[in-house]
Amino acid sequence: MIENRPTQYMASLALGMALLLGACSTGRVPETTRAPGKDPMVQPTAPKPEQPPAPQATVAEQTSQSVTASEKTPASAASASPESAAPIAQPIKPVQPATAAPLVAPTPPAPSATAAAPQTAPAAASTAARPATPPPSNPPSSAHSQPSTAPKPTSASPAPVAVNSAVPPKPPAASAGHLISGSVELVAKGRQKLRPGEVSDSVIYFRPSTSAAAPKPGRHTMYTRNKAFDPALLVVQQGSTVAFPNSDPILHNVYSNSPGQEFDFGFYGEGETREQVFNRPGLVLVSCNVHHVMAANVLVLDTPYFTRPDASGHFELRNLPSGLGELVFWHPRGSARTQAVAIPSQGEVRQSLEINRPPLGVARR
Repeated sequence: MIENRPTQYMASLALGMALLLGACSTGRVPETTRAPGKDPMVQPTAPKPEQPPAPQATVAEQTSQSVTASEKTPASAASASPESAAPIAQPIKPVQPATAAPLVAPTPPAPSATAAAPQTAPAAASTAARPATPPPSNPPSSAHSQPSTAPKPTSASPAPVAVNSAVPPKPPAASAGHLISGSVELVAKGRQKLRPGEVSDSVIYFRPSTSAAAPKPGRHTMYTRNKAFDPALLVVQQGSTVAFPNSDPILHNVYSNSPGQEFDFGFYGEGETREQVFNRPGLVLVSCNVHHVMAANVLVLDTPYFTRPDASGHFELRNLPSGLGELVFWHPRGSARTQAVAIPSQGEVRQSLEINRPPLGVARR
């Protein structure tokens, strides 16, 4: 049978590989079964008598005419055979390191070591063949990011201020109401005596002549304590409710005989309370039917514009409507005085009140 020379080389190479693997498993390499001299992996020093006859070489030379120009010489054929059979040549390459080892006593791990070497060699070769990767772009990006981490200029901070400044200012307090201020002076008549700070019991209230604001009812408390009413004067707006709790360990009977505001709670003890609604403007005198020395005043007003002076007699009345009206000055121990005013008022208002009655109670608020 006629076969190509490369095929002979491959057959010889496969035979040598089989013999080498058998020797590794047994630990010996028999000399009688060594591959013929045609094996390119094992190169004997002397020619073997088993060489193929000359006619076969002549037939091979005749068939070599059909081979490409690269297979004219045995050396070129040997170099071309691994390339033409690349899938077989790569797993057979590990045999080359094994032949370099002594044939007398080859170590068993040699095949595994030689098998691992070709696997890492292509990896190293491929790693070396790879083009060098460019350096990461982190340093430039970080260099560019440094300006972003720097504090931003505060030039935008004045913008909100400018916007806020563009908002129209709130109207002045005078547009919501006017202010009238002044002072009150008490003048004792006859044998009456004034107590320090008693002028603060005065009440100043304003009644508009054109339009009257509705009163705002509320809840108030007047205690019975130490056989007296506390406070002795209470100013409320029309429709307000006043509670009269008993804080004494004795019975009290709170009542009033003022026209249009009559009431009588009867007897009630400590911790109990009674209430009364005052719907009629005016002065209400409150007393106790058990303790006749107890007396208090409840001043019911039909206007929300009122105030009380401080201990020096100075007062301020705010949120008044513009226009004409009357300013009323009142004290529990004197008679009321009325003064016509025009709002807004020009300058301060001064008024004096005559004291011609004894005080009703010792407690004041």
